Amino acid sequence: MTVEHVARVPIRHPDVVAAGRHYGMTIRTCVPADPQTKGGSEATVRIAKADLVPTEANLLDAYATFAELQQACRDFCEQVNARPHRATGRVPAELLVEELPRLHVLPAQPVALAFGLTRRVGWDSTISVEGVRYSVPHHHIDERVWVRWCGEELVVTVIADGGGRDRPPRPWAARATADPRRALPQ
Repeated sequence: MTVEHVARVPIRHPDVVAAGRHYGMTIRTCVPADPQTKGGSEATVRIAKADLVPTEANLLDAYATFAELQQACRDFCEQVNARPHRATGRVPAELLVEELPRLHVLPAQPVALAFGLTRRVGWDSTISVEGVRYSVPHHHIDERVWVRWCGEELVVTVIADGGGRDRPPRPWAARATADPRRALPQ
């Protein structure tokens, strides 16, 4: 978040500043050993440690893949947002419909930083990520694509054609490679 401090003024990382500008928000961080700026940040960390990252529960056995965990989280959110809230007595999903006109509109495209790292698709219709070659559809040859890991899958995003995606599985062995014939025209 903060790269350095100059005269007690935090200098933010350029990528964080770009994301903040893109979404119309301000990034605020706390200064170490400064009690006036730490309350909100420390409370957020305390909540995350207590509720979001349970220490006694090991979810590794409960879900075979990261995609299963993501689906379980989506199902839980739908369940929670469909029941009446204890304080308001109203269903959060219904409140969102009322509040939506007052919320500011998100940009049509996400900030480029959210897509990950850029790679150029080679003549053989492959990209290289972490020393492993992955095939992509042949019609993306010589285009720039964005790559990022999402759990066990490599997400390849192409902005030029409306954000199409290809998700090859993540390799667990260093010598794992994708089959380049998969992306060749039939």
